[in-house]
This record gives sequence, structure tokens and C-alpha cells, in this order.
Amino acid sequence: MVAPTLSNEESSETDMVLVRAHQLAKLTPTYLLNCRKNIIVMRDALDRADFETVRSLGHQMSGTGTMYGFRFISDTGGAIEQAAESSNIDASRNWVGKLSNYLDGIDPIYGATGNPVFAAGPVIPQAS
Repeated sequence: MVAPTLSNEESSETDMVLVRAHQLAKLTPTYLLNCRKNIIVMRDALDRADFETVRSLGHQMSGTGTMYGFRFISDTGGAIEQAAESSNIDASRNWVGKLSNYLDGIDPIYGATGNPVFAAGPVIPQAS
């Protein structure tokens, strides 16, 4: 069986996806560092009962995690956002803690190209 030939338009679209994936891969270490910084900011904000800061950062992470290949960051960011909207300090701290543990379990793995691929630790079950 012969693989179908891509049209010029399809080939161009594939090339653009690969370029974007490569660009995102290069940005991933900085993204993960920013997520870790957000954990510190959210913990500090929770100490001051500043739910708006926590809600805003949770919302931001909810919108960006999947883009970088980290669905857990998106899902947990959404949970943080919801907990902060309800001014629920215990749930907010719980979700921020789960996200922190998840980020602590992500390690770069360097392939033959020298570019990092990020592997997450074990999946943390969602709390209800």
C-alpha cells in the first residue's frame, strides 16, 4: 500500500504544525517555570485571602496548560479558578497543592536531538 501524497496546501499545513510544535517545545521550560512561580504567588495570595489573584492565575493556567501538552495543568487551573470564585480557601489550597505536586513530578528527558521532552509523574486522581 502506498501512502497518499499530500497536496501543497496539506503539506504546508503539516509543516506549520510541526514548526509551531517545535516553537512550543522550546518555550515549555519557561512555561513550567512560570507555573511554579504562579504556585508561590497563589499561596501568598491565599494567605491574604486574595481570591481574585488566585482566580485569575487559575483561569490563565486553565487556558494554557493543554496548549503546551499538560492537560492536568488546564484541568487543575479550572478547579483552582472555581474554588477561588467561591472564596473556598480549603479547596483553593487543596488544588494549588495538587498542582504543585504535579509540577514537582515533571522532569525533562533529553532525546538524541538534545531538545527536552517533558514527562509527568504519575497521574494524580481528581478530588471531588
